[in-house]
Amino acid sequence: TGTGGLTTVWASGGYVWDGTKYVQVAANTPVWMSNKLHYYPEATNLQINSRQFDTGWTPTAEIVLTQDQIGLDGQANTAWTFTDNSTIENSRISYITTPITAGTQEVTGRFFVKKDADQSRFIRVQFAAGSNYRSIQINTATGDTTDLSVVGASTVEVQLIGDWWMILIQVTNSSGGQSAYYLYPANGSVWGVQDPTTTGSAVFGEVETFDNKTIAEVRGLPMIPTAGTAVTMDRTAYSFEGANHDNADGIWVCDWEVSANANETAGDQSIINTDTQAAGWGLSYAAAAGTVRSYDGTSTAEIIWTDGWLKDKPISVGVVYHASDAEFRSFADSNLGATTAYDGAFIGTSLVIMHRTTAGSIPAKMSNLR
Repeated sequence: TGTGGLTTVWASGGYVWDGTKYVQVAANTPVWMSNKLHYYPEATNLQINSRQFDTGWTPTAEIVLTQDQIGLDGQANTAWTFTDNSTIENSRISYITTPITAGTQEVTGRFFVKKDADQSRFIRVQFAAGSNYRSIQINTATGDTTDLSVVGASTVEVQLIGDWWMILIQVTNSSGGQSAYYLYPANGSVWGVQDPTTTGSAVFGEVETFDNKTIAEVRGLPMIPTAGTAVTMDRTAYSFEGANHDNADGIWVCDWEVSANANETAGDQSIINTDTQAAGWGLSYAAAAGTVRSYDGTSTAEIIWTDGWLKDKPISVGVVYHASDAEFRSFADSNLGATTAYDGAFIGTSLVIMHRTTAGSIPAKMSNLR
């Protein structure tokens, strides 16, 4: 609530999941879904032709690619059926030259495979960062995965998004300068065993690569389709009129949820700020390991609770402050932090919502801001 309305800056909107499909949100439009305001950090999908598999990708001679399925965006003929008719080899399609930073950072691949009832064949996907990789077999009926080959440190996660399996593979780069995908629609008929005589098909919708990002940072992102070049989705930036804030006495509270557990986050997650600078997180922000804090420019009031926040679970967070008593306190749900000396004013005169520009920012949602 308040005066002046919500100002939004989002130069390049992404495709946001609305519960049934990914819908593209217009630039500079607040992202409201299910009565919640969505925040997304900047992210770049480096995978070129992320859903145009007949362009730039390298198929083996025996694989058949057909653009004939309803895609993640609900549009006809935007997803592909990959068919392996060969009883001689495991047919595949690959892309092996996506440029990444030559370091030891985390690189995360996210791809979408249509859920079906077919357990007569299991698909295989291999994702690599430099010479490190993870090769997994996937049951498209259950979403189960099993490792076929692993080199270097890596992690796998699977979520069901509507009718699609969203599968994420995070690999620690071996200092190589490229990442790679290998996609096999029919890798074997016995779980965990590769068999070149296996035939069958599977539907792929989107394949993405994110450099220097973990699964926790990627899982909640919008879909970011690409064509001939990598695509960067700008972060969302929301603000209210600063007049809605009074430094003297007040309380700010909202319901806030984030697409990662507290122990997965690498940095502070801003919630309600009075300043856009890193040194002035302001009214309420969440720190790693489950701490909610408020900073007035002199002191920090915080509340720490054992479990921290949990992925996709809303919590009520905020701050109460009294200049007359020279004190302020942070809170999370029904937990109040210690009373802390308040210097009478927060840094800045603006009022910004979920403002975060540095690395480690996690997609989040907010409701009932008051």
